[in-house]
Amino acid sequence: MREVALSEPMAQQEADRYAFVEPGQAVSYLYGYSRLRELRLKAEIALGPRFDQRQFHDLVIAQGLLPPGLLERAVLEELTRRYPGTARVRASPDSGGSQSTKAGQDQ
Repeated sequence: MREVALSEPMAQQEADRYAFVEPGQAVSYLYGYSRLRELRLKAEIALGPRFDQRQFHDLVIAQGLLPPGLLERAVLEELTRRYPGTARVRASPDSGGSQSTKAGQDQ
């Protein structure tokens, strides 16, 4: 309660929420947030100065509710379609997209 300046009832409510009511919510949120940040970085690298934050977010939202791996695959494929000749940033190995090459191997 002292560290985050919450009243005792509010602190108890938050502790119950994260421990009993929705124990996976915080971890799920952080996982999704991390994967979205990773995808945005891949898009920024692939597009360079052509990257537009608003267009990126519109594209992500247009995909609807997808698991992170399928979202990554759909967004990277759409960026490749929209911007021919774009350096293809490979999808993560667990995303269902293109497999990344291992360090030291040629593509």
